[in-house]
Amino acid sequence: MTTPECEIAELVAEGLSDQAVAARQHLSRRTVETDLSAVHRKSGIPSRSAPAGLMTRAALGTVG
Repeated sequence: MTTPECEIAELVAEGLSDQAVAARQHLSRRTVETDLSAVHRKSGIPSRSAPAGLMTRAALGTVG
C-alpha cells in the first residue's frame, strides 16, 4: 500500500469517519474514499467495519 493509504487505514482503525480523516489529512472526502477502497482491495479486508487491529495490520503490511 502507498503511504497515504496506510495513513488513512490507521486513522480509520482509530474510528475516524471519512470526513474526519479528510480534514486531518487535508484531503477531500472523495480522495479518502478512493484510498480506503484501494486499502480494502489490496488487503482483502472487505469493509471499514473490520476490527481495528486487522485494519492496522493491513496498513503496516502484515495481513496475510
